[in-house]
Amino acid sequence: MDYDHLYEFIVEDLSGVRKRIVHDYVDSCDTYASQFRIGELPLDVGDDFVFHYDFGRDVMIDIKLEAVSE
Repeated sequence: MDYDHLYEFIVEDLSGVRKRIVHDYVDSCDTYASQFRIGELPLDVGDDFVFHYDFGRDVMIDIKLEAVSE
């Protein structure tokens, strides 16, 4: 992934609270992507999250967790 475009992952917990894991150059954030591993997301198989890429073009990609392996 290049670092010319900002991105974030958006995850909702069971109570509906949204958590943002963002590119290191985003000013306001919950957690920076460089300090977070995707395996730490509070997701179970079948859960969804959003990958928001290139804030200028506003590309939103819905992702469903289908399986977990080690």
